[in-house]
Amino acid sequence: EEVCIMKVDVEGFEPYVFEGASKLISSGKVSNVLIEYSPGVWERQKKWDEMHKLPAMLEAFMDAGMEVRNIEDRYTRGGIQRSSPQEWKAALRPKMEKVTRETLKADHENAERMKNGKMNRIPEDLHPNSLHAALGHN
Repeated sequence: EEVCIMKVDVEGFEPYVFEGASKLISSGKVSNVLIEYSPGVWERQKKWDEMHKLPAMLEAFMDAGMEVRNIEDRYTRGGIQRSSPQEWKAALRPKMEKVTRETLKADHENAERMKNGKMNRIPEDLHPNSLHAALGHN
Protein backbone atom coordinates (compact mmCIF):
# COMPACT_ATOMS: atom_id res chain seq x y z
CA GLU A 1 0.00 0.00 0.00
CA GLU A 2 1.20 3.51 -0.84
CA VAL A 3 1.83 5.96 2.01
CA CYS A 4 1.15 9.60 1.13
CA ILE A 5 2.83 11.05 4.23
CA MET A 6 4.58 9.52 7.22
CA LYS A 7 4.93 11.86 10.20
CA VAL A 8 7.26 10.82 12.99
CA ASP A 9 7.80 12.98 16.08
CA VAL A 10 9.53 11.02 18.82
CA GLU A 11 11.60 13.75 20.45
CA GLY A 12 14.91 13.09 18.73
CA PHE A 13 14.73 9.33 18.43
CA GLU A 14 13.69 9.35 14.77
CA PRO A 15 16.83 7.48 13.60
CA TYR A 16 15.76 4.46 15.66
CA VAL A 17 12.27 4.54 14.14
CA PHE A 18 13.67 4.68 10.63
CA GLU A 19 16.15 1.89 11.31
CA GLY A 20 13.07 -0.23 11.98
CA ALA A 21 11.23 1.17 8.95
CA SER A 22 14.17 0.90 6.54
CA LYS A 23 12.45 -1.64 4.27
CA LEU A 24 9.36 0.53 4.02
CA ILE A 25 11.39 3.65 3.19
CA SER A 26 13.62 1.88 0.64
CA SER A 27 10.55 0.31 -1.02
CA GLY A 28 9.62 3.68 -2.50
CA LYS A 29 6.06 3.36 -1.20
CA VAL A 30 6.38 6.39 1.08
CA SER A 31 5.96 9.64 -0.83
CA ASN A 32 6.67 12.12 1.96
CA VAL A 33 8.21 12.02 5.43
CA LEU A 34 7.82 14.80 7.97
CA ILE A 35 10.23 14.73 10.91
CA GLU A 36 11.96 17.03 13.34
CA TYR A 37 15.74 16.84 12.95
CA SER A 38 16.89 17.05 16.57
CA PRO A 39 20.67 16.85 17.08
CA GLY A 40 20.30 18.83 20.31
CA VAL A 41 18.51 15.91 21.96
CA TRP A 42 21.48 13.65 21.25
CA GLU A 43 23.97 16.28 22.41
CA ARG A 44 22.24 16.69 25.77
CA GLN A 45 22.35 12.92 26.23
CA LYS A 46 26.02 12.85 25.17
CA LYS A 47 25.35 10.18 22.52
CA TRP A 48 28.54 11.14 20.71
CA ASP A 49 29.11 7.66 19.23
CA GLU A 50 25.66 7.72 17.64
CA MET A 51 25.56 11.28 16.26
CA HIS A 52 26.27 9.93 12.77
CA LYS A 53 22.84 8.27 12.79
CA LEU A 54 21.13 11.63 12.30
CA PRO A 55 22.64 12.58 8.92
CA ALA A 56 22.69 8.89 7.92
CA MET A 57 18.91 8.80 8.38
CA LEU A 58 18.52 11.67 5.90
CA GLU A 59 20.94 9.99 3.49
CA ALA A 60 18.72 6.89 3.60
CA PHE A 61 15.80 9.05 2.44
CA MET A 62 17.96 10.32 -0.43
CA ASP A 63 18.99 6.77 -1.29
CA ALA A 64 15.27 5.94 -1.56
CA GLY A 65 14.87 8.72 -4.12
CA MET A 66 13.40 11.34 -1.80
CA GLU A 67 14.36 14.99 -1.64
CA VAL A 68 15.23 16.26 1.82
CA ARG A 69 14.21 19.81 2.64
CA ASN A 70 14.49 22.03 5.70
CA ILE A 71 11.35 24.01 6.55
CA GLU A 72 12.27 27.37 8.06
CA ASP A 73 11.63 27.55 11.79
CA ARG A 74 9.14 30.41 11.48
CA TYR A 75 6.78 28.11 9.56
CA THR A 76 6.84 25.41 12.21
CA ARG A 77 5.84 27.27 15.37
CA GLY A 78 2.49 28.76 16.20
CA GLY A 79 1.10 29.00 12.71
CA ILE A 80 1.84 31.48 9.99
CA GLN A 81 1.17 35.15 10.57
CA ARG A 82 -0.19 37.25 7.70
CA SER A 83 -1.02 40.84 8.38
CA SER A 84 -2.35 42.49 5.23
CA PRO A 85 -5.17 41.50 2.84
CA GLN A 86 -2.61 41.28 0.02
CA GLU A 87 -0.62 38.74 2.00
CA TRP A 88 -3.75 36.64 2.57
CA LYS A 89 -4.36 36.50 -1.18
CA ALA A 90 -0.79 35.47 -1.95
CA ALA A 91 0.00 31.79 -2.29
CA LEU A 92 1.67 30.31 0.75
CA ARG A 93 5.04 28.95 -0.28
CA PRO A 94 7.34 28.61 2.70
CA LYS A 95 11.01 28.50 1.86
CA MET A 96 12.21 24.92 2.04
CA GLU A 97 15.93 24.78 1.49
CA LYS A 98 17.11 21.57 -0.16
CA VAL A 99 19.44 19.50 1.99
CA THR A 100 22.28 17.94 -0.01
CA ARG A 101 24.77 15.17 0.61
CA GLU A 102 27.41 17.89 0.90
CA THR A 103 25.40 19.44 3.73
CA LEU A 104 25.16 16.07 5.46
CA LYS A 105 28.90 15.54 5.02
CA ALA A 106 29.35 18.63 7.21
CA ASP A 107 26.95 17.11 9.76
CA HIS A 108 29.06 13.93 9.78
CA GLU A 109 32.13 16.12 10.41
CA ASN A 110 30.31 17.71 13.36
CA ALA A 111 29.47 14.25 14.72
CA GLU A 112 33.08 13.09 14.43
CA ARG A 113 34.38 16.20 16.20
CA MET A 114 31.83 15.71 19.00
CA LYS A 115 32.80 12.06 19.34
CA ASN A 116 36.48 13.01 19.60
CA GLY A 117 35.86 15.77 22.16
CA LYS A 118 36.86 18.52 19.73
CA MET A 119 33.61 20.48 19.83
CA ASN A 120 33.14 22.37 23.05
CA ARG A 121 30.89 25.24 22.00
CA ILE A 122 27.63 24.72 20.17
CA PRO A 123 26.58 26.45 17.96
CA GLU A 124 29.87 28.34 17.58
CA ASP A 125 31.94 25.25 16.73
CA LEU A 126 29.46 23.71 14.27
CA HIS A 127 30.51 23.43 10.63
CA PRO A 128 28.86 26.48 9.01
CA ASN A 129 27.55 24.42 6.08
CA SER A 130 25.90 21.76 8.23
CA LEU A 131 22.14 21.37 8.61
CA HIS A 132 22.67 21.51 12.36
CA ALA A 133 24.12 25.02 12.04
CA ALA A 134 21.03 26.14 10.10
CA LEU A 135 18.61 25.12 12.84
CA GLY A 136 17.15 27.80 15.06
CA HIS A 137 16.60 25.42 17.96
CA ASN A 138 17.43 21.90 19.15
